[in-house]
Amino acid sequence: MDKKKEGIIIDPKKVSDAQVLSGMKIKFQPFDDRVLIKPLEIEMVKKEVTVPDEEANKGKELGEEGDVLETKVEIQEVESNMRKGIVLKVGKAGLMGDKKLPYKEGDTVVFLNNARIGQYFDLYKDSMLLKAFEILGKWED
Repeated sequence: MDKKKEGIIIDPKKVSDAQVLSGMKIKFQPFDDRVLIKPLEIEMVKKEVTVPDEEANKGKELGEEGDVLETKVEIQEVESNMRKGIVLKVGKAGLMGDKKLPYKEGDTVVFLNNARIGQYFDLYKDSMLLKAFEILGKWED
């Protein structure tokens, strides 16, 4: 990912997220305990899933008073229920209740991959606003 437009060349293997953030000019400053994050791609995980066995159920009647259907367990790749993101800006207070936040701008954090968590912040491309308590922890590489 090279940025030649502004005369800056960024090699993601050689710089940290914090170094990239220090060169960005984000004009938004959240109030209270809100945190502006850049969500990373949703990761896929392998899980066991119980599905109907089509072959074993051929000719069986479906419904409440029908035959008992056979199932089988398959391993499928599904979206993780957790998601990672990079902290872009921390609220002015930098506090959660009376405690200092355990993360800072440039840190990678983990939060639930859930539509009810946070809200998309369309004034800054592909970013989300989360409450501090919606962030579950810091991701250490």
